[in-house]
Amino acid sequence: VVRGDGGELDKKRREPASVPSIEINSLRYEAVLFGTPFGYEQDGGILVVRDAKTGRLEWTQRIYAIDELDSIESDKQDVFISAMELSHSGKQLLITNERGMRFEMNLSDRTVKKLSGAEHTLPK
Repeated sequence: VVRGDGGELDKKRREPASVPSIEINSLRYEAVLFGTPFGYEQDGGILVVRDAKTGRLEWTQRIYAIDELDSIESDKQDVFISAMELSHSGKQLLITNERGMRFEMNLSDRTVKKLSGAEHTLPK
């Protein structure tokens, strides 16, 4: 199966590895595998933020968009978050996805900036 950029998609989708959550200022940041239950049209690329003590959902954030191709099953096109870490300044969450794209989310205003990776919207 070929993507729009000529690359190939896996014929069998492997279960993505679990990404450890990060606790910052009484909030727990989690990379979830299923964004659709939170109202998103995609599963990968979604952060869920919960109160670290109670587990109560505080907010959610889409880190990157995934444009799906109609000709390919949607679960084969998901691109999940593969790593998260707090920046050295402690003001941003650094996020990497399975394709090696890197993003930075400002913790104070939740803005997301792409740091590196392909210039097109995933997975095309």
